[in-house]
Amino acid sequence: MAQKAWALNAGKRATSVRTCRPRRLPGLLGGCEHINADQALALLADAFAQKANLTLNTGPLPDGFHHPSDVAALREAGARIRRNGYPAPAIMDRAERRKMKKVRMSR
Repeated sequence: MAQKAWALNAGKRATSVRTCRPRRLPGLLGGCEHINADQALALLADAFAQKANLTLNTGPLPDGFHHPSDVAALREAGARIRRNGYPAPAIMDRAERRKMKKVRMSR
């Protein structure tokens, strides 16, 4: 059964999901960094290089709105894509990937 599932999914693109909520409880979010447009585009280029889709999740604040830093970063990344096209595929090195795991898009 597993071999059949593997064979059926072999040609499908993977999905790189970046959770934007810190792993800490909401009351302990002091000093949480927010992703910027350069980092969002680097994640997108990394996903392209791995032939994957990128999902960037951003959680709402208690008032239902998204953090202004997250909104600004995603709008800027979108503006750059519209102006310059999608980034060229580029695999992120391990040190950069570790650093990005500490950066979140959340409260």
